[in-house]
Amino acid sequence: MKQTKAIVEEITKVNDPIVENNVHKERYLGALKQNNGKLDEEELGQSIGFSKEYTDKIIDELLSDGRIKSQTAGTCRYKPTEEKSGI
Repeated sequence: MKQTKAIVEEITKVNDPIVENNVHKERYLGALKQNNGKLDEEELGQSIGFSKEYTDKIIDELLSDGRIKSQTAGTCRYKPTEEKSGI
């Protein structure tokens, strides 16, 4: 019975839209960090399988979370914010 409960919990976690959205934000943020301004934000989203609309949604959420910020230089209009170290 414990195994069944664990399996159900894992399936539920995988199908959780909030968890999925957070994974997509992390995926986009990782791609943005590696991009170094080569692709614009829409091309970057498309390169990881996101539609323009979904990319815009992810960007809006990352801006709201303070994880990215606007920039004027370069091809891409956004860049990751500086991560604060715990030191």
